[in-house]
Amino acid sequence: MYKLGILISSLLFVGMARPCGAQSKLSLQEAIDQALKTRASLKAEAQRVPAAQGLKRQAELIQNPIFQFENQNLRPGQIYTRDVDTYAYLTQPLDVFGKRKQRIAVAAKEVASTQAQYELAQRQIAQDIKRSYWTARGAQELRDLLNASVDNFQKILDYDSAQLSVGAISEQDFLRIRLEDERLKISANLAVLEATRTRVRLQREMGQTDFPDLVLSEPLDANQTRSLQ
Repeated sequence: MYKLGILISSLLFVGMARPCGAQSKLSLQEAIDQALKTRASLKAEAQRVPAAQGLKRQAELIQNPIFQFENQNLRPGQIYTRDVDTYAYLTQPLDVFGKRKQRIAVAAKEVASTQAQYELAQRQIAQDIKRSYWTARGAQELRDLLNASVDNFQKILDYDSAQLSVGAISEQDFLRIRLEDERLKISANLAVLEATRTRVRLQREMGQTDFPDLVLSEPLDANQTRSLQ
């Protein structure tokens, strides 16, 4: 009984600590954009794309020509500029077996594969953020509904308390109403904890290191519409 009293007191304290003041809003697209900017794994995938493109450009290059000098009839006692024959040769290596085309084809496949892996990583992150966002958005909605129910039920409790003071209702009936009020408050405060937990998880997946309170602004019917598409 003592532990139950501590639990009820703790949950009621959580309910009293409702956020106040203006809160920043976060849409689904904003959450996705921030995650795509901050994910270290995605940055690593992005760096692989230009690296593969650089290898492809290198594979497309034609081999440099070979420039050679050759001296003939060079003997002791001769004058170099008059008696020595000097020849210059410019040789262009030929790709007879098509190895260059093969290298280009392999490099092009690597570029396409790297680009596909990068785009897949982007889609995976976006899907993870969507799931976490809608989970947190649903928890936020439940929290708000239960908090509104607590506020409305408090009016009923105040009215019945006034009725009790004039003997219009029995004390037993009032205690039942009061017990229901406490149960509702406990449910509301558990919803506050769940909304906070799911919001923080979303912020972690977005790459945030601090977790300020915010409002998930996406309407719930948007999730239903996208599910039907």
